[in-house]
Amino acid sequence: MAAIMNPLSYKYLADTIPFVQDGKTLLSIGFHITFYFGDGNVAESRQAIIKLFNEYMHLCGNQLKWQTHPVTFNWQEITKQHSPEYWVLENPEKTVVWQICLHGGRTLDESSPYRVEAVGYPNPDRELSFFSVGFPATWFSDPDKEDLVALVTRWANILKPWHGSAGFSIMSSLDTKQESKMSPHAYALARRFPGLEFSDPTSHGLYLQDGIKSVNWLTSIKNSLVDELGGAEFLKQAFEHDTDILLHPYEGGLIIQAGQYPEIGDVNFQLIPEHYRNVNKVLKPIRVGSQHRPFLGFTEESTQAWLARFD
Repeated sequence: MAAIMNPLSYKYLADTIPFVQDGKTLLSIGFHITFYFGDGNVAESRQAIIKLFNEYMHLCGNQLKWQTHPVTFNWQEITKQHSPEYWVLENPEKTVVWQICLHGGRTLDESSPYRVEAVGYPNPDRELSFFSVGFPATWFSDPDKEDLVALVTRWANILKPWHGSAGFSIMSSLDTKQESKMSPHAYALARRFPGLEFSDPTSHGLYLQDGIKSVNWLTSIKNSLVDELGGAEFLKQAFEHDTDILLHPYEGGLIIQAGQYPEIGDVNFQLIPEHYRNVNKVLKPIRVGSQHRPFLGFTEESTQAWLARFD
């Protein structure tokens, strides 16, 4: 079982970083789990997404308030009519792009750590499908919650992702207008706290067919990427000098755990998570290169600097 940070540390992160304006939370941090996968149009992948979605709903469903319409993408209050079973499983078009997007903001454009996004694309050569969920930063400080590493590993066994990550993340609004408006503040957080994930999977999926975007506390990679690095035994040997880096196999791949608990660091105090650096050093050969277009709120130069922040 993974060690847990002091609950007060989680609470400090949750309480001090959010950007609030006129009583509305427009930017916050939380804990994310994101998987990228191919073959979003096949029944096996769709069934796996529904299973993960239902598990998340069991954990956090009472916190979710808003969803996008599966065709128009307009925000509306959650309805059973547009549940993932309705759209993902019952839609007869195997080549259709399907999507799920729900969150727990008090308003449709408020930032909330409670969120679930998934998009299935029929052609992974063009863009990878993804599944991404969020939790409050304090969620896993509760000893009664399922062990986080066990949860991520179990979900990876269900979905068999090509790759993915889990850790603390910047939580922008899922409303595109609000997200764009707050992008300079999201960039400022990403630049200061290297352990915070900057996640825009719809954009990232265009560039990650052959490698990962970056590393975080938990980084999952499929077996072909493990082999590209030299194999599982090579990775074990590569991390022998850092006994807090742990490897967790899943069906079709491997999860690398960078330390006993997630960190965010702080460049203002020259604090770069050392375990993240050590994982990055070994996984750098499979990291996406300069082909990734600039992130929202970033320049081309600052995007590449963020990708290389653990070098």
